[in-house]
Amino acid sequence: MRKLITLIIVISIFSCKKEKPEVMLTPMPGWSIENLNENYYIQFPKNYSGIGFKNNCFFKVNPSNDIIINQCYCCVYDALECIGDTLTFPFPNEITRLPFGAASYFVSLVNKEQIIDSDSIINGILYYSDGFKLDNEDKYIIDALYYKKVADKYISMLRLQYNKEKIDTIQLILNTIEKK
Repeated sequence: MRKLITLIIVISIFSCKKEKPEVMLTPMPGWSIENLNENYYIQFPKNYSGIGFKNNCFFKVNPSNDIIINQCYCCVYDALECIGDTLTFPFPNEITRLPFGAASYFVSLVNKEQIIDSDSIINGILYYSDGFKLDNEDKYIIDALYYKKVADKYISMLRLQYNKEKIDTIQLILNTIEKK
């Protein structure tokens, strides 16, 4: 009988599904926490709209449509392994890529800025264009690509398009990205 009880206890211990611990994040005041992908959280002001993370894609936009943040991932389970775009060191001075919704021309992201948190730690690198002015509007739009530091690599995490005056908000948003 004792062997049977011991066997049941051993089987139940090894057959228990180990739950991933719940990460308890505190949102910034007036902001909400979203899934950026399967591996990371991100925070946005509560008035932003968009699907968030769904069907391997992420999309958010502010009410005035002058901050657009998106990314599509090719894998469901490990978004970081399938993005595939990592920076080499030393960091390139320029990155060329297709901008949002365009298939006929490339944008040169000729500027780069380190995204640094309050502890002076480099969280990532933001490459961005010189910008372009929209027809009949008074906005200067910047096309950008954010590379998040993950271990010893910088991995493409988000595509952004934003009004030049919104860089402070962009930096705040990018500094909220945290591993699950």
